[in-house]
Amino acid sequence: MNQLRLVAGASWREQWRWATHHLYSLLILSPMVLGMTYVTAVRAADQAPAWQFSTPANVALAALFTASLIALNLSSASAEIYHLRRAEAALEALPLTLATHFHTALVRRLPRTTLVGIVVWIASSLLAGSNNGGGVRVAAGDPLVIAALLLFVVLTAFAETFAALNWIHWGHVRDPRAVVAGLMMLLPAVVIDALLLTAVLRPDDMLAQYRVWIMLGGAAWAALLNTVARGAHARWRATDIEYAKRLQSGGRSSLFGARLLRRKSTPAVAAQLARDLQLTLRVFSSAVYVAAAVAALSVFVLVTVLLIGLLPPASDDVDWFATTWIPAVMAVKLAAVAATVALGALLPVLVAHQIPRRWLERAAGTTGEEMWEAKARYVRFVSLPAPFVVWAAGVATGQVPLFYALPLLGECLWLWWMVSTLFGLLSFEMPDQPGLALILMATISAGAGFSIALLWPLGLVYYVFGIPQLTERGHARAHYHLVQEED
Repeated sequence: MNQLRLVAGASWREQWRWATHHLYSLLILSPMVLGMTYVTAVRAADQAPAWQFSTPANVALAALFTASLIALNLSSASAEIYHLRRAEAALEALPLTLATHFHTALVRRLPRTTLVGIVVWIASSLLAGSNNGGGVRVAAGDPLVIAALLLFVVLTAFAETFAALNWIHWGHVRDPRAVVAGLMMLLPAVVIDALLLTAVLRPDDMLAQYRVWIMLGGAAWAALLNTVARGAHARWRATDIEYAKRLQSGGRSSLFGARLLRRKSTPAVAAQLARDLQLTLRVFSSAVYVAAAVAALSVFVLVTVLLIGLLPPASDDVDWFATTWIPAVMAVKLAAVAATVALGALLPVLVAHQIPRRWLERAAGTTGEEMWEAKARYVRFVSLPAPFVVWAAGVATGQVPLFYALPLLGECLWLWWMVSTLFGLLSFEMPDQPGLALILMATISAGAGFSIALLWPLGLVYYVFGIPQLTERGHARAHYHLVQEED
């Protein structure tokens, strides 16, 4: 316990030192981004229809959210466990017990999960209030609701830590039995988390009467999961830590088309781009899984909407120019924007991942402009499949007029180019805060993409009047990121 108290104190002092070096981001950029997000959420909640889902549907949506949350935090949780790219790496040289290392990771994980719980609770309160005539269904003062929310946070944090341990171990040993055993422990945690979240956010649901039993089951499973995770950490840490460190670095394998990339860019840009693509193929972060899954979900939703006839049919007398606004075509274009945004979301995660290795660019003499160009090309490269896959899926349903297939492909490519360009321009806006950077990039890029989908010439206006100014700012931010001192 004394070791944990000393390590936790040192960790908090390191966080305070980091905060004093990032006052601009914390006091100006962060409130600005969060404020815009809150205002947007309030306006969207006011206009949202009063959807009422059944209890199984609510639990299924909550389970999907919880599973996505666990998958998204695999990389960050593993970095906390093995002290990857962190000041806590010095702890490996100290005579600390394995339990201290494990509990240190939990101390870092719980505040992050708490923030997620608070954000979800606020968002649900907004939606519930708008759908209920201004009355909020979330009973903020109900002790059972607060206790259930805290238990959701604790169980989710334990599940993320356990999943990260199994993710690293499976990558090291490639034993299918380890995967099955891990999933057997995680599946009940996801289900209980979904029940807790449903009971918290929908107190008027039929699950409310079982809330106490759900909480007892969640507490018991959290204790069991923590015990199993602590034992697995004690058994696997010595053998898995080297694999975890290798996973965070680029591989030596070459990529198809690397020589072609070098022909169109400077050697420094080509080298960075090849390294970034290698990291992506090696799944440097669990965000790669989530981004691919969200992009695939966008395609699946598009095909489902077009096939089951949710959209109103187009009139028979629509001329060629007006075809761009028929419901099926608009659905394809919006799906192309959504898929591109999902894949482009890898960019802020990659930039934050490479912060501890800025010295490589400095040693190689790389300029800020070259760093910016490499990231701009990276986001275009990884999101390039989105317009083609979405377009092919939309045309294959037969709901898109065949004569407009090629113009629709051109519109999808134009949307991809504009959305990925905006992502690249904002690469280094908030490099050390990937969560806020993702909100900023996704909001601006999706907003511009949806407006261009409604009227594609707007993209020309953005490109002529907005891109040059953002390019200059992007160069300046990349240069500042390169020359600033290490944290």
